[in-house]
Amino acid sequence: SMGMLISLTVAFVFTPWLTYKVLHRADSPANHPGADAPPLLSQGGENTSTTPPTEERETEDFAHRLFRRVVGPFLRGRQGRPLRWLLGIAVLAMIGGSISLAYFQLVVLKMLPFDNKSEFQVIVDMPEGTTLEQTARVLGELGRYLTTVPEVTDYQAYAGTAAPINFNGLVRQYYLREGANVGDLQVNLVDKKHRHRKSHEIALAVRGPLQEIGAQYDANVKVVEVPPGPPVMAPLVAEVYGLNYPGQIKAAQQVREVFSTTPDIIDVDDTVETPSERLIAHVDRAKAALLGVSQQAVAADLNTALRGEDVSYLHSATAKYPIPLRLELPIADKADRASVLDLRTRSQAGPLVPLSEIVDVETTQRENAIYHKDLLPVVFVFGDMAGRLDSPLYGMFEIFAKLGNLPIAGEPIEQFFVRQPDNPYAYSLKWDGEWQITYETFRDMGIAYGVGMILIYLLVVAQFRSYLVPLII
Repeated sequence: SMGMLISLTVAFVFTPWLTYKVLHRADSPANHPGADAPPLLSQGGENTSTTPPTEERETEDFAHRLFRRVVGPFLRGRQGRPLRWLLGIAVLAMIGGSISLAYFQLVVLKMLPFDNKSEFQVIVDMPEGTTLEQTARVLGELGRYLTTVPEVTDYQAYAGTAAPINFNGLVRQYYLREGANVGDLQVNLVDKKHRHRKSHEIALAVRGPLQEIGAQYDANVKVVEVPPGPPVMAPLVAEVYGLNYPGQIKAAQQVREVFSTTPDIIDVDDTVETPSERLIAHVDRAKAALLGVSQQAVAADLNTALRGEDVSYLHSATAKYPIPLRLELPIADKADRASVLDLRTRSQAGPLVPLSEIVDVETTQRENAIYHKDLLPVVFVFGDMAGRLDSPLYGMFEIFAKLGNLPIAGEPIEQFFVRQPDNPYAYSLKWDGEWQITYETFRDMGIAYGVGMILIYLLVVAQFRSYLVPLII
């Protein structure tokens, strides 16, 4: 990587050059008979060197004198023991103070810093059952607001489908976003050289107005920025496991409520689909047989009325391809059950038979998707954090504390940070998202640094022929 190349350059180029500049005037012991060894200090602190004091003062440079004055008191045997203890305590206190900076929020811990990109994305989720036209209308309202933002150059709206997939969308599975109730806005910004605000500041500024517009249409609007590092499903991800999926949904709804009531937590969403109606048309086969109407004919007529069918084509000299003539009901009539059942189908005897005489409509609930991870059913709850800290880690720990006092299904839910839940028969929660990236990154880096320290220790042992000297170094 670039860091390794820079480190190698410093080690082989800059360090030797600096050593030559700083130490080239230092006198070698070989040039001074009787000065072949540095001055030694006995346990009592007396100088045991054979070099006369006058000659020692003459050969010492500033670095030697500074070292003797600063480090010498700590090397005086028993007399320097209190100073050594004081030095150790001071070092431990400074280490503890530096670690406490994160606890007292004087230094914000964040794994993925914000970058200054030239784009961001707006994700729109409408309730299940929303028409494509309504979704397009909401996208148009959001787009009209974005045109008032000075840094926005243009945008592209995608209703009913996902925008072209990028790396972030690949991890967040945006390629699965398909249906009349979903939409995307790809927003492009002017080059960062020609604007004062960073892309993160622009995203924070437009998030509130966009969500206010979406709330008027019961839409969930999220502003998604391009991550500077490895993308995640969301900065805050809570995976809810349990014995049965309806119970998991109820537990996830309680977790989402905690997300929504936690300060600075934004873009809250989950994988629970809104209940929607499903209409099933049952054909009275006995009555249809008496009237001479087949079940296949009824299904074909309903499919033509609701989904449409190309019944013919127009050929034109100005068109490269034939123009289809599509037959289907108007959009307003599709939503009216009576209008659909008023359609007539032709019987084998010739007369037209209304569908209402041979079709019974049953109203049921549409089956929702069930998500799985590691072969276990799971409900995801997503969120992000924006505010003074702007780091999901602090929001996660605050939600963790709240969930510890909140009974879910009659008892506090068990939460896991590192490993997966091991009891599939109890409701539990696994934290994922930016926290998981942070943990895995520092874990792997720590292992790599540990291996490097062991190898360095072995090299120093081979150099000095001592197991103690490397520990001191």
